[in-house]
Amino acid sequence: MLPLTGEKKPVPFPRTGPREGLGKFSPDGQWVAYVSTESRQPEIYVRSFSMNAAETEVEPGGKWQVSNGLALAPRWRSDGRELYYASFDGTVMAVEIETNPAFRAGKPHPLAFRLGIYFDPWDSAADGKRFLALAGTTGPESFTVVANWQTGLGK
Repeated sequence: MLPLTGEKKPVPFPRTGPREGLGKFSPDGQWVAYVSTESRQPEIYVRSFSMNAAETEVEPGGKWQVSNGLALAPRWRSDGRELYYASFDGTVMAVEIETNPAFRAGKPHPLAFRLGIYFDPWDSAADGKRFLALAGTTGPESFTVVANWQTGLGK
């Protein structure tokens, strides 16, 4: 984690699982959603985030699992009250989030679209009512193979 104030020196973010990544700060900067294999499969977790007064260390805080199945690619709605992620079949899931007076995640529910097989780049509009993603194909695309094409160059 790199603070943009103070000494601007990198600070390690505490690790809690064997593999963690794809972290996203909440809009207010108080929470981090990330993927962890702590439960032996990729899941979405949220941790509280705060720095000590000297901004040299991330303070320990609470941690909550918000997905309930293989999950990747967390994204926050701009008001921080909903979190989106992709399940392993590409379905985009939504989870309501409450942070006051304490953190609470609702039950994940599927949205009406899926991402491509490689979890194409995607994001939500600020209000969470529209999503932007690469359109996947419905089947194999055709292509033409031209064998011995170099012999045709001399004609």
